[in-house]
Amino acid sequence: MLQTVKSSFLFIIIFTMFSAVFAADNNADTKQPETIIHKAGIQVKSALINDGVYSRQQLDSQGNPIDENRRTGTAPGATQYRTAPISTWTTEDYINASPNDRRNALLNMGSYQSNVSRHSQRGATIIGEGGEKQSELRTAPINTWTKEQYLNITPTVRHNAINKMQKEPLVAPGGETNVEQRTKPIGDYSQEELLNITPEHRQKALTSASRSFRVGGRSHNNTTINLDPDSYYYEASWNLYDSTAQVIVYDSTTATWDTTYGAYYYSANQTFSSGAAVAVTLNLLPGSYSVDVWDSYGDGGTSGSVVDADETTLVSWTGSSYSSFGQFGFTVNPPQFDVTVNLDPDSYYYEASWNLYDSTAAAYYYSAAQTFSSGAAISVALALAGGTYSVDVWDSYGDGGTSGSVAAASGDALVSWTSYAYSSFGQFGFSIGLFENTITLDPDSYYYEASWNLYDSTASAYRYATNQTFSSSAAITVTEHLAAGHYSVDVWDSYGDGGTSGSVADANGNELVSWTGSSYSSFGQFGFEVLVPSDAPGLFFSEWIEGSSYNKAIELYNPTEDTIWLDNYAFPNVSNAPTTTGEYEYWNTFDADAYVLPGGVFVLAHPDADSVILQAADMTSFNYFSNGDDGFGLAKGTESSYTVIDWIGDWEGDPGSGWDVAGVSAATKDHTIIRKADVIWGNSSWSSSAGTDSIDSEWTVHDQNYSTNLGGHPDDPCWGNVLVLWGRDSFGDGWHGGGYELTDADGNVVTEGFGPPSGSTAWTQFEDLCVADGVYTLTFNTTSFGSEIQYYMTNAVGDTVLSCIGCMASNSTYTNALGVNAPAVQVSSLDFNGLVLNDSETGELLVSNAGWGAAAAMTLDSVSSSGASISVSATGLPISLGAGGSASVSVTYSPTMAGANEDYVILTHSGPSSPDSVMVSGFGVDAYFYESFDPFVAAPGLPMNGWTILDNNGDADTIPEQYKTWYPYNYSSNGVMVATSVYGNGYWADETMITPLMHTPDVAKLTFKTYDYGQYLDVAYSVDGTTFMDLASVYVDGFWQQHDVSLPEVDSLWVSFTFDPDSGSGYTYLYLDDVKVVPLPSTYIEGFVYDQDTDLALGGVSVRLNGTELTTTGENALFLDSGFEDSSFVGSYLTTTSGWWVYPPELTNFYHTMEGDLIYNDTLGANGENTVSVLEGDRALKMWGQFTGAENYTSIYQETGAVEEGTEMYIGAWAMTAMDNKITGGNTFFVAVNYFDAGWAWLSDAPCNQLSMLVLLHRVVFHHLVIDERPPRRGQRPDKAHPRRNRQPG
Repeated sequence: MLQTVKSSFLFIIIFTMFSAVFAADNNADTKQPETIIHKAGIQVKSALINDGVYSRQQLDSQGNPIDENRRTGTAPGATQYRTAPISTWTTEDYINASPNDRRNALLNMGSYQSNVSRHSQRGATIIGEGGEKQSELRTAPINTWTKEQYLNITPTVRHNAINKMQKEPLVAPGGETNVEQRTKPIGDYSQEELLNITPEHRQKALTSASRSFRVGGRSHNNTTINLDPDSYYYEASWNLYDSTAQVIVYDSTTATWDTTYGAYYYSANQTFSSGAAVAVTLNLLPGSYSVDVWDSYGDGGTSGSVVDADETTLVSWTGSSYSSFGQFGFTVNPPQFDVTVNLDPDSYYYEASWNLYDSTAAAYYYSAAQTFSSGAAISVALALAGGTYSVDVWDSYGDGGTSGSVAAASGDALVSWTSYAYSSFGQFGFSIGLFENTITLDPDSYYYEASWNLYDSTASAYRYATNQTFSSSAAITVTEHLAAGHYSVDVWDSYGDGGTSGSVADANGNELVSWTGSSYSSFGQFGFEVLVPSDAPGLFFSEWIEGSSYNKAIELYNPTEDTIWLDNYAFPNVSNAPTTTGEYEYWNTFDADAYVLPGGVFVLAHPDADSVILQAADMTSFNYFSNGDDGFGLAKGTESSYTVIDWIGDWEGDPGSGWDVAGVSAATKDHTIIRKADVIWGNSSWSSSAGTDSIDSEWTVHDQNYSTNLGGHPDDPCWGNVLVLWGRDSFGDGWHGGGYELTDADGNVVTEGFGPPSGSTAWTQFEDLCVADGVYTLTFNTTSFGSEIQYYMTNAVGDTVLSCIGCMASNSTYTNALGVNAPAVQVSSLDFNGLVLNDSETGELLVSNAGWGAAAAMTLDSVSSSGASISVSATGLPISLGAGGSASVSVTYSPTMAGANEDYVILTHSGPSSPDSVMVSGFGVDAYFYESFDPFVAAPGLPMNGWTILDNNGDADTIPEQYKTWYPYNYSSNGVMVATSVYGNGYWADETMITPLMHTPDVAKLTFKTYDYGQYLDVAYSVDGTTFMDLASVYVDGFWQQHDVSLPEVDSLWVSFTFDPDSGSGYTYLYLDDVKVVPLPSTYIEGFVYDQDTDLALGGVSVRLNGTELTTTGENALFLDSGFEDSSFVGSYLTTTSGWWVYPPELTNFYHTMEGDLIYNDTLGANGENTVSVLEGDRALKMWGQFTGAENYTSIYQETGAVEEGTEMYIGAWAMTAMDNKITGGNTFFVAVNYFDAGWAWLSDAPCNQLSMLVLLHRVVFHHLVIDERPPRRGQRPDKAHPRRNRQPG
C-alpha cells in the first residue's frame, strides 16, 4: 500500500499474560477557553486650571442695554460732566452700585494681604457612580448624626474645624578655624541633655521628630539657610522647625488621638564638622518656620540667615542673639502666579473705576477702587497666590464702557470682556494656580455608616459645610481644583469598623495617597500635598555664544507642549555699566510673527557669523551682541510693563570683562555657556543661575567658538534628517523576542532594538534618529504572534514615511526600504505557489518609491526578466514616480518543468540602487490539476477559483463563513481549507466543497492531505456536476496524512469533499490541503496480498507484471525467530543470545515445547494421549501464570528497529488453549504492539482481541490473533517510534 511518511516511531511487539481486569482510557486533548479582558487606558495631561469660574449667566450686568447713539452730550475734555466723577464716590456710593456679596469687602477695603496662605477656591465636583451593594442596617445612618456625635470620634485637632465647618540638603562649606574643646561635643548629647536646654514649647517636637515634614515642589520656593558657627563648632547644633505641621498619633491603649503641632525637619539635630560656614537649600511649602539653634556651653556662637530664591533675606541673627537656645522665625509665602490685567476705558474714562476681587479671601486687592487718568489703555502686572479672582469694574453713568482681559504669564487669556458686557457694575472672573486632583471613594455595603470631608490644613477648615455621605455602595470620584498646600481626606464610620477605601491622584494620574477599608476604625485621615507641578516650565535662555569676530548667538528654548509666540516677549539689554542701575538701556524685540515650537529653540545670530552658526539661525536682524559684559534679560510684557523671566548677566553694574559662571572667571566673554538639561524654566536671579561652581550652576561652560549644540536643546541639533520610530504590541505582551534593525546602503547597522515593554499597548517611541541623506533598510523579525506587532516611522514634521499595522505573520521577516531625500525602491512580493506545467498565471508586482524629501523623485525606465518561466511588462515606460508613488508591473508565470522556480524581475530606474532584481517564486506541478489554497485569504474571500462550497445544514449566513462552512485558514503561514464541528457551540458540520471541472486524459488518481483525529472525510465524483458517486470514505487520524484515491476512467469530472461527522462527535477541525490529480503510472500497484480462504494477509509473495517482479510483500520483516525454532529460545534484556526476551527477567513460567509433547493436566487421557501439534515447524512457545495470588504480568517480547509514522503494521500470531489446560478466571492472553519514543518513553499500545475462557476453543485448534495498526500520534511527536511485541499466557 502506498504510504506517506511524516515521522517515525519506536515500537515493541508484546505477548502478554496477566491476571486482572484491564481497561484503557483514551482522553482527547482539550483546551480550556481563555477570557482576556482589555482595559483601554486614558491619557491625562497635567495643566493649570485657568478657566473662568463665573459663567455668563452669573455675570450680572445691571441696567439697560447700551444705546450706542445716546451719547449726545459734551465731548470728553469739556468742563461739563454728566455725573460727579467716580473718583469722588464714597464707600456708600460703591455699595449702592455693587451686589450684596461685595458689601463686606467694600467696607473692609485695604485689609487685603496678598502673601498669606489662604483657603483655596472650591472646585467643581464631578461624581461617577459604579455598581451598588446591599446590606442590613447596623447603626443609624451617619447623615443623621449631630455635631456632638462627630466630635466624639474625631481627634481634638479637628474639633475647631468641625465647629467652624464650611530631602537631603545641599551643603556648601566655607573656611575652618581650629580651637580647643570647652564642653562635650553637642553631637554626643542624649535626648535628655538636649531637652534640658530646649524651651518647653519645643520639647514635644524634639521627642517626636520624624522627618514627616512639608517639602515643596517648585524652585522658586527654594529656601537657603546659612549657618556660621564660631570656633567652638562642636558645641553647636541646629534644626528646622515647622510650627504649622501636625503629628497625630493614635494611642491604642487609651483609644485616643494625641495631636502635636509642630515638627522638626531632621530626626536628629544637625551638628557641624568644622567651624566652616554652611549653606543648606531646602524646598519648602508655604508656612511658618524657624531655625532653632542650640549651644551646649550656653554662650551662643552660631550666626545665620535665611534667604529665598530671590535672595530676599527672611530672617537673620548673630552669634550673640541667644545663649543655650535660639529660635529665628520666618515665613514661606505661597507660590505666586503672574497675571496681566489689561483695561481699556472709553472716552468717558472719569466715569470708570476697577479693583481686583479675591473670592477666596473675600477682599479687594486695592484699598481704594482704581480710576483712570485718561482714555488710554493700561496694563497692570500682578503676582497672585493660587485662587479665584475677578476684575470688578464700575461705571457711574451706568452704560459700561471699559473693556478688558486678564492673561497668564504664558500669554493665555484667562478672561476677557467688552465695554458693553455690563452697565453700572461688572465682574469678570478667572482662576489661577489651581490644580486638578481626583478623589476616589469606595464604601462597603454598609455605606450609610460612612461619611467624608476634605480637610485643608493650611486654612484649618473643611471643604464642605457638612460631611458628605453616600447614597449607595457605589464607588464615586470627586474632582477638586486645589491650590498648593496640605490636605487630607477625613473619613468616619459610625459602626467603628472602617469600610471605605479610597485614593487621591493628581492630574497626571500620579497617586498622592491611598488607603483600604481596614486602614481605620471610627475615624481616618489620609493626608496629601498639592504641589505646583514641576512640569510647568516656560521660555528661557538655553545657550550664549560669545565667539571670535562676529560669531555671536543667543538661543532660547521652549520646554512646553505649546507653541510660544514671541510678540509678547523681548530681550532688552544694557551696554557695560547701565545708565540707571536696574533698568535696561535698549528694548530689543523679536521679528514679527516669530515663534518657538514645543521642545524647539529660537536662535538669534549675528548676520556675519560663520555658516555653522547661521545654519541654526532663526533671526539675524539684530546686530548688537555682547562682548561679554553687556547684560541681557528675557522679558515678558511691554516696554512700559514687563517682567524679566531669565537673565544672562544683569543690569546692576559693570562686571568688568564679563560675569563669572560655574566658577569660571568672566565666562560670558570668549566662551560658550549652555543651560543644563535639568533646567526647565528661567531664573529671575542671575547670581543663582550662574552659581559658584560646576555643581550649583545652571550652566556648563565651553571654550570659545564651541557651537555644536546650537540649534538644539538639550541634545545636539540634527542637521541631517530626523527619523522617529514608534511601535506597540496590540495585545500588550511584548514582541516575544522579535526585533528591528536599521541599516544603511552599505549594510552598516544604524540602530536596533527589541520592541516595547510587556504589559502595555501604548505607542512607544523606540528611536529618535538623525541620519544623512541616503537609502536605508528597516528589517523586522517576528517570532510568535507576529500580527500583533505594529510600528510606524515619522520625519521631523511628523509625516509618516513608513508603517506596518498588523502586516506581519509569525516567524517571518519584513523588510522596508526607506529613502531619505533620495529615491528608494520597495517592491511587493509575488509568489505563484504551485501551477500545473504549461499552464500560465499572471500577477502584479507593485513597484513603489519609498523615498521622501525634495530629492526623492525617481523614474522607472525599463523592466525585464531572467529565467524561462516568467515574462514581464509595464505600461507607459518610462514612468515618473514621486515620493510615495507606485507603478504596476505584470508578471506571467508559465512553468515548463516540475519543481521550484526562482526567476527574477529586473528593474532599471534612476535611483541609486539601480538595477534592482526582485525574485518571483513558484513551482511547477506535473499533474492534471493542482490546488494549494495559497496564499491565504481570509473569509469571506477564497484563495482558489472555480470551487463550489455547499452549506448542507443551512446554518451559514454567507459562503464561506468561518466555522459554518468550509473556510480558508492560515495554518503555520500556509493556506488550507478547514471544516469545523463543535457540537457544544452549535457548529455541527455537514459541509461539502467541490472542485472545478478537472480533465483527466488518462487513468489518474486523486491525492490530498488531511489533518484531524478520528474523523471520516467522504470523497465523491461526478461527471455531470450534479449527481455524485462515492469514491472513498477516508479515515483521517493523524498529523497531515496524504491520501491517494484512484479515479474512474472518464475524460473529466468534479470531485467533492464532504465532512459530516456523527452527531455529538465533539470538538474538531478537519484540515484539507494540496489537492492534486496526477496520472497513474502503468506499473502502479497498491494494497495487500490476502489469502482467499482465510482473508489473512500473506507475506513473502512475489508480485510480477509481464514476468517482471515489481515487489515482494513483506513477511517477518521485523521479527527474529518468529516460530520459536531457534534453540536459544527466550532470554532477557540482560543477555543478547536470543531474539525473544522475558520480563520481568527472572521469570521462568514458560516452556520451549515441541511437536508431540504431552499437554499438561491430561484429564482426558482415558480417550488417548493429548499431545501438542505445532502449527508450523517443530517448536512453539508455551506460557502459564505465575501463581502469585495477585495480579501479575508475564511478557515475552521482542524489540525492533524504528519504523516511520504512517507505516501500516500487520502483525499476526497463532494461539490455542487446550480443554485439558484452558485459560480460566481473570486470566487472559493477548498480542500487543507497544510504542516508545527514542528515549524509551511510552507512547501507546495496540492490543489484539484477548484470548480468554469465554472463547471456547477446540483443544488442538489454533486461532489467529491479528493487529493492523499504525504508529501513534502525539502533541510533540518524536522522530521515530520503537515497537515491542510480546505474548504471555495465563
